[in-house]
Amino acid sequence: MEEPWTPPLRSAEHTRSSRPKAATGATSPLTRLERDPLAEGDFYVGDLLTAVLRIPRYYWRQHPDQLRRVSSVLENLSDLDEHGSLRQQIEAFRGSELGQ
Repeated sequence: MEEPWTPPLRSAEHTRSSRPKAATGATSPLTRLERDPLAEGDFYVGDLLTAVLRIPRYYWRQHPDQLRRVSSVLENLSDLDEHGSLRQQIEAFRGSELGQ
């Protein structure tokens, strides 16, 4: 039986540790993005945001509070001249956000 898909927002928290957050000091992915929208996950600058932008629309419908947080991060982004691919993903996300 195939495992159900788990959104990166949850899976990133689960992979850190099974101990409570207070004990590990782990920061949620959205909190990291709010502090630094181009935060580097494990691969390259902006990969955390890229992962979040690829989360399917149905997830955002079920978590409007998180959608508001991501939208706020996107509103505060500037100077994406060096990140053309990321800019395209943001535009696609905003387009799908409007289509909810």
